[in-house]
Amino acid sequence: MAWTTYRVPAQNEQWQGSGYEEGFDTYRYMKGNVQARLISVTLPGDAYWEHAQLFVRLLDAGGTQYGAHWINKTYGVMPGFARIGVVTGGRNIRLRTQANFVAPSWWVMELRYDGLNVS
Repeated sequence: MAWTTYRVPAQNEQWQGSGYEEGFDTYRYMKGNVQARLISVTLPGDAYWEHAQLFVRLLDAGGTQYGAHWINKTYGVMPGFARIGVVTGGRNIRLRTQANFVAPSWWVMELRYDGLNVS
């Protein structure tokens, strides 16, 4: 496999309230299996949290969805990657996310795809 990995957001951290959907209208060319994992969640004042979830959707410019999945993080544990979906044929993809945190928080995830085995 030849994974291509992106940090989302590319710089700093994303602020998001629990239950609200956020859009990332920066398109990235992706092809093949797409996976993601939460690598950082920070609450205001460095408050303690136990478990965080982020719902990630993969969409093209026309709104066609190529996958959707919850990714999870437990405090102090680096999670493995979770499969979000498959982008066939190669497309420019944008993200929509919805957070399930105990309070509005900052977060960072890694997103990767492997385009070797999909045409």
